[in-house]
Amino acid sequence: MFDWVHYSFILHLVNPIESGDFLWQLRSYLLYYTGVIAMALMGLVMIVSSRPVWAERIVNGMDQVYQLHKWAGIWAVVFGALHWLIKLSKPLIVALIGNANRAAKVPTMQIFSDYVSLAKSLGEWAIYAALVMLVLTLCFDKTEGGHPFTIASAPNPDGYIDFHIKALGDHTRHLAQTLKPRQFFQIEGPYGCFDLSRVDEQCQQLWVAGGIGITPFLAWLDALVANPRPLQAQLHYCLHHAEHSHALVQLQQRIQHLPNIQLFVHDSAQNQRLHIENIHLSSDPEMCCELWFCGPSGLLNHLQTGLEQRLGKRLRVHSEAFIIR
Repeated sequence: MFDWVHYSFILHLVNPIESGDFLWQLRSYLLYYTGVIAMALMGLVMIVSSRPVWAERIVNGMDQVYQLHKWAGIWAVVFGALHWLIKLSKPLIVALIGNANRAAKVPTMQIFSDYVSLAKSLGEWAIYAALVMLVLTLCFDKTEGGHPFTIASAPNPDGYIDFHIKALGDHTRHLAQTLKPRQFFQIEGPYGCFDLSRVDEQCQQLWVAGGIGITPFLAWLDALVANPRPLQAQLHYCLHHAEHSHALVQLQQRIQHLPNIQLFVHDSAQNQRLHIENIHLSSDPEMCCELWFCGPSGLLNHLQTGLEQRLGKRLRVHSEAFIIR
């Protein structure tokens, strides 16, 4: 038997306004839906802020969870601000068409009717607080919370962990002067799906790193040196001024023990940029190719476009967000 009570409730959610002049109806609709969307996005922000591991499986990596948290937060504030501005539009509409034929108010459930005034007051202050928090999230030292960094070493019995951190923002720019020998700090994780265990050895392997994006591949090579396996891959490292790169030295040291890994260095200072023509792929029309990429998005787009033209559906792309903020 069809439940008309639930049907009418759903209709009310979709079409809550029944009468009134067009501008009053439009205001009511916008007020209603901007509020609903803002609350939904705020709820999503609260969920993903806990960095749940299960979310990685949905969006393919904790870096993407951070991106989702960032944009959900931004749009939550945008819709919240729109909701507030629409609420303030009442005097303007009254001046344009008068107050005689206003749209009917969306009825409030009885259990909430006593708290409407409180909700309005709290909501106004909440949007002010949200705007302030949005400003605080733009790169301040102690209030900006933890930073995600990629581990550049394989697991070690002694608990040693290696990080390569580039000075890209206000926090990382002063990190070398802030950290002291034997200083304690807290590490949470690890997270992410950019994992050597997910590599499909039935596919030809194309690994591409740009600048500091070499860090996950250093960890991969470290793991392969410690636990050799017949994995073949070509690793392309794109950087600027190779002669000053400490990471390149570490990379070459690891490659010496891994004859199945081909290293190609592309130094932009020497006009040695990576192009599709530099990548040699198998001529087997049935062979798939996995592109594992960590670097600037522009380089990824260039490579992905060219490789898709050559390989079509045989290309599988795995990448980490190089810029999270």
